[in-house]
Amino acid sequence: MVQMIALDLDGTLLQPDSTLSAAAEDALTKAISQGICIVVASGRAFTALPEKIRHFAGIRYAVTSNGTAVSELPAGKLLCAWTLPEQAVLDLLKMQQATGTFLIEAGIGGQMYAPEEYLNNPEKYRQAAPLQAYLKRTRKPVADMTAFLLEHQHEIDCIDLICPECAEKDRLRVQVQQEIADIYVTSSTPELVEIAHAEAGKANGLRFLSEQTGIPAENILAFGNADNDAEMLAYAGIGVAVANASDACKQAADRITLSHTEDGVAKTILEYLH
Repeated sequence: MVQMIALDLDGTLLQPDSTLSAAAEDALTKAISQGICIVVASGRAFTALPEKIRHFAGIRYAVTSNGTAVSELPAGKLLCAWTLPEQAVLDLLKMQQATGTFLIEAGIGGQMYAPEEYLNNPEKYRQAAPLQAYLKRTRKPVADMTAFLLEHQHEIDCIDLICPECAEKDRLRVQVQQEIADIYVTSSTPELVEIAHAEAGKANGLRFLSEQTGIPAENILAFGNADNDAEMLAYAGIGVAVANASDACKQAADRITLSHTEDGVAKTILEYLH
């Protein structure tokens, strides 16, 4: 019996323009009416969640920034949070200065901060047109990211390494995992290496909510599309990858549904309602 539904947003529940389709709204409303606990689980920082999601009546919790924070909706009451070890922040800065192949953006208190050069020229970093407006809307610009990170090293939720070359990104991800301690490393898009505290991750955020609500993992239905969703799908009793998901996400899933543009999530939710 499904008692909780965990939903990744971008590329999973949401349409390509970050909107919620009528079919998705209908499926969520029906699930909520049956007493099912709805959780959004996103790589987005809390302040970057769509207003439609934050204020959707009946969506109870948000796991954000890849599990660095768990909040109660709609007020945003923080239930659980992790910050990066200061040494990890310093090590990442040293790595950037040594290689010069990537930029750094960082989250503090659910708000993302990014270098001005990135926000002024997102197309240089292979960001598609629809994402450019999203980045400018959800990030606060920082003129000197190194100074900013040093000043706030004790309170950083997460760090994203922005690397437009996919081959370099894959190499960088391995290097980070091998050389920096006490961190969680994942990726939701081709140009990002996303880093948080070792106890972060969407699966751990969902595990926290399972303990808080008393809903066992076997009664959780979870949906995702990217590498950062794989552990969550493996943790949930029923993990569902959309057709447009990454290979790692599909391998972790129990089943594969239609793509996000075909409302695969909405159609699958309806299958599990009574």
